[in-house]
Amino acid sequence: MALKLTVGWLLAAVVAGCSAPAERAAAASAGLDSAGLGQARSAFQRAVLANDASRLAEFYADSAAFMVPGLPTLRGRSAIEGFFGRALATTHYDSFEFEPVVMTGGGGVVSEVGHQQDVSRAAGKPPQTAYGRYMITWVRSPAGEWRMMMDATVVDSIRPLAADRTGARR
Repeated sequence: MALKLTVGWLLAAVVAGCSAPAERAAAASAGLDSAGLGQARSAFQRAVLANDASRLAEFYADSAAFMVPGLPTLRGRSAIEGFFGRALATTHYDSFEFEPVVMTGGGGVVSEVGHQQDVSRAAGKPPQTAYGRYMITWVRSPAGEWRMMMDATVVDSIRPLAADRTGARR
């Protein structure tokens, strides 16, 4: 269960681009590649919704660190891919959304902090909505693609989907 619960928060950490105009303006004025990062997040989201562990691992730098509550820090793309493979074998995501709140950096290194939510269902269980916060440090690869060097997540709450539909919130 812990494996299923923590993957949602990590995965959510990389999906949506800067959505608010003020955030896009701040990113642009700081010299951040918000469009490129938004494209990387969108592609990551598609991989989550497709349950594609190999594709998800490609978004991480070779020496990346991946931190989720309740597990030791995973180091390296191979360990991260193994984690995603095990987690996604028993979990399906119906939706996956996250939004950066603060982005800072420039050039080839950008850090972002934000919040996320997803709706997932583990095998044989009803769907649930998860809410959390994340911090990612992106680095630009020699080929110009954005990769995660550090990815950390915090789970704030997990609720049955039915509770969220009746008006319950974080």
